[in-house]
Amino acid sequence: LPPPSNLVRYGDTVMLRYESPDQRIKWLSTHRGWWLKWISTMPKHNGHFIIEGGVEGDFVTVGGSWSLRHKRWKGYIVGASQGTNAKYGGRMMGLLKSSTNLREEDDLEIEREMAEDDGQGRSKKKPWMEPVRFKAFRDVYGEEEGSEGEAEGQ
Repeated sequence: LPPPSNLVRYGDTVMLRYESPDQRIKWLSTHRGWWLKWISTMPKHNGHFIIEGGVEGDFVTVGGSWSLRHKRWKGYIVGASQGTNAKYGGRMMGLLKSSTNLREEDDLEIEREMAEDDGQGRSKKKPWMEPVRFKAFRDVYGEEEGSEGEAEGQ
């Protein structure tokens, strides 16, 4: 095995940690099945994700983007709701079935749903959750590097 490094590679297993302005630390974990939630204790099994989006073993670079696949449930990636929810304070995050793992029957069902449009070329059914792509960035003020996420199609 290679020595430990602070540099992140595609294929690495990671845990996401958030430090609030008042120095409280939160960890991203699954909650009640496929929902994602920030929790105050480090998760043991449900907070591990695999970085995907490039050649496995290559470094994630500033400006590069990636998605997160759940380590325990490899058929699922991190997704975010299309709309905001006032009750929960913004967009909801959860695990979304990866399009690379859809069976042929699922593909046919999706095509059927897309064919049912409103007469103006728009689908009646929009997916309520989209995959999230994260992007590495460098702080323009030179304080530190970080990452951000955005739902595809936004």
